[in-house]
Amino acid sequence: MSSTVSYELADSVATIALDDGKVNVLGPAMQAAINEALDRAEADKAKA
Repeated sequence: MSSTVSYELADSVATIALDDGKVNVLGPAMQAAINEALDRAEADKAKA
């Protein structure tokens, strides 16, 4: 996962945070990192 997207799981709740400086552009790299975080949440069986 990239440093622009962070992932945390607590009590079956996944938190995915986006931080790309001032712009937070959803370019290809950011989209790939978000998809990776969502895949991880699915694998972790996050409930929310």
